[in-house]
Amino acid sequence: MTQPQQMTPPQLQGFLLRVRVRDGMDSGRDVCRLHSEAVRALGMNVWEPILLTTEATGAPTRSAALLVGFAEWGDPHDVCIIDSDTASALGVRDGDRIVAAPVPSVVAEQVWVSSTELEGLPADMLRALLLGKAILAGTQETLLPQDYNRAFTADAKAGLRHLRERLGNGLLSLQITITRTQPAGVVLVAATTRVHWEGHVTVTSGPDPALSLENIGGLASQMAQMTELFDLAFRHRALVTRLGTTPCHGILLQGPVGSGKAELTYAMAAAFGATVVRISGVDLEFVDANLVADRIRTTFATHAGGAPVVLLIEDVDRIASASSDDHGASGAALLHAMDSVRERKDVIIVATTPNPDNCAPALFQTGRLDRRIDFPLPDAQARLEILGIHTRPLPLSPDVNLQDLAARTHGYVGADLARLCSQAARTAAARLRTQSDTAVSTVQVTAADFAEALAATVPTALGGKRVETGTISWEDVGDAEATKEALTEAVIWPIRYPDTFSRLGLEPPRGVLLFGPPGCGKTFLVRALANESAAHLISVKGAELLSKWVGESESGVRDLFRRARTAAPAIVFLDEIDALAPKRGASTDSGVTDRVVAQLLTELDGIEPLRGVAVIGATNRPDLIDPALLRPGRLERHVFVDPPGPDERVAILRAAMRKMPVDQTIELDSIARSAEGFSAADLAALAREAGYTAMRRDPQAACISLSDLEAAMSHTAPSVDAATVDALRGFSLG
Repeated sequence: MTQPQQMTPPQLQGFLLRVRVRDGMDSGRDVCRLHSEAVRALGMNVWEPILLTTEATGAPTRSAALLVGFAEWGDPHDVCIIDSDTASALGVRDGDRIVAAPVPSVVAEQVWVSSTELEGLPADMLRALLLGKAILAGTQETLLPQDYNRAFTADAKAGLRHLRERLGNGLLSLQITITRTQPAGVVLVAATTRVHWEGHVTVTSGPDPALSLENIGGLASQMAQMTELFDLAFRHRALVTRLGTTPCHGILLQGPVGSGKAELTYAMAAAFGATVVRISGVDLEFVDANLVADRIRTTFATHAGGAPVVLLIEDVDRIASASSDDHGASGAALLHAMDSVRERKDVIIVATTPNPDNCAPALFQTGRLDRRIDFPLPDAQARLEILGIHTRPLPLSPDVNLQDLAARTHGYVGADLARLCSQAARTAAARLRTQSDTAVSTVQVTAADFAEALAATVPTALGGKRVETGTISWEDVGDAEATKEALTEAVIWPIRYPDTFSRLGLEPPRGVLLFGPPGCGKTFLVRALANESAAHLISVKGAELLSKWVGESESGVRDLFRRARTAAPAIVFLDEIDALAPKRGASTDSGVTDRVVAQLLTELDGIEPLRGVAVIGATNRPDLIDPALLRPGRLERHVFVDPPGPDERVAILRAAMRKMPVDQTIELDSIARSAEGFSAADLAALAREAGYTAMRRDPQAACISLSDLEAAMSHTAPSVDAATVDALRGFSLG
């Protein structure tokens, strides 16, 4: 029995096999066949993705992604059976050699395709035809589904039948090109994959009754403004004309991703019986600018006049950017097309963007996007409305308190809350999946399910960068009562009692500087503070924002504070702030840190208000920080985190060992009081060393003994010297 010849090129591990071209039931279905021994030798299972690459012979190599199936038992072990479509794409014939290598099973999040013959085929139909296939950007795929025995949904089956009637035998020969995928590489098309036409314009034919304004919550003000504009444009245009003016022609909806801009537009169009023509800036971003311009001109010319039409341009900043070098042709075409339909009676343009500053200023000239409507982050009442809508189909347990849940979801947009409800339902399903059918009929989604879903859901406003603070609270800090009191007044009070601050005419402090010797718990305090205040924590190490490229560091600071404002209430924690904001004029880095300090000063005390955001800097070298950053209105509260005293060391050691089994005869108080000069980190290290000592003594030890603690004390020394503490204390006294 011959084994396939193994090859080991530098970046690809696989087998070198002989090609055999064979058409049949697998033709056009992106399946290759290998002998079962070869499949096992590759460490694969049947119907997993495999990458076929032509042998390196000096010519450019070609690749194709397929699913692997078993060949017939009598086929040779060193043969890879492919259909003629795959052979043509790879440029191989019978007898040629090819590399077969396994690849990870990665589900595609998004897929973009193109085809001159099939453009306009519904994206859902494309996904149904590609479902289960392994695809690779730059390759071509047939329209035949991967599994000819697979059952389609009723809608997909009807669409496929219509497609067969329309194309006839062409269904077997026509192909689409995979232009790009997210993520890149070999990916599998799944039911959750979003399929887009590259640069395509989609049309929603007629109003959709499912898109009701009653199913949209938290957008009452935006809904009222859009209703007025649509009503004047579509139903009372003559009245506006008699008053000597014209209705609003274009609207810009600006707000964070997932805030409901497109959803409200679709629901508004349905309420007015209008057809929506959607142009996606994301889908057009990588298309040739001249082609985009042609698509825009064609779309505006085709869908202007007649029945009411809403031209929805999503992410308009991707098409008409503020930078004149980006998409110049497409931006100019969009502006010209908007002007061309200015006098149309049944057309209104709605554009959306999360970044209005990135839009070309010409978009906002009279007669184009005349009106801007803000979609801010929903407040607690708006979040309660949205949760009420998304929990309608869920069987909620009586212990679910939506009002409490709304109060705990600061920074969540509508899409985040919808995802939270779905995640809670899935969590309940996972918990109850082993129950009988009778029990399942009475299941409910509980508060614990929502708590677990809340821990697994990151608000869009944070960009996936939320810091996990665990369950640390003030009780875990163990000491520093004065420090905790100062942080409570500066951070927690403005979040919990905003009405009181407003009533008393008080402005909450902009920022706090925590300074003290290393290991005294500055970072630990901030983590506990984030949990106590229920605020989002955005943590940045000082040097993380510094870049050698001109403007990148300042842009990083602006983006940091933009995310914090969007996710408010939030805490921006600048650890090792002395590395980020040293004294200006003293650095040798071509002025990078000087510009960063200037940007920080602007963000903290500039024209744009910093509401709902607390800035905390931590350092053990406050003397290195630029003095302008420490004046009132910036990091105005200076909190010295003193090394713990005797009583505080007792509280810290007890907190550090409260989850450890300790012999009841041990007097932790006396041990902590004798640990003169130990910081909080030193005491935590002492507790860990005692645990390791117990394990060395007996891996089955039931508790930590006095001898373990005494041995740990002999191996642990204080890390803070008195001179450092005195110098820092002198800084705290001015």
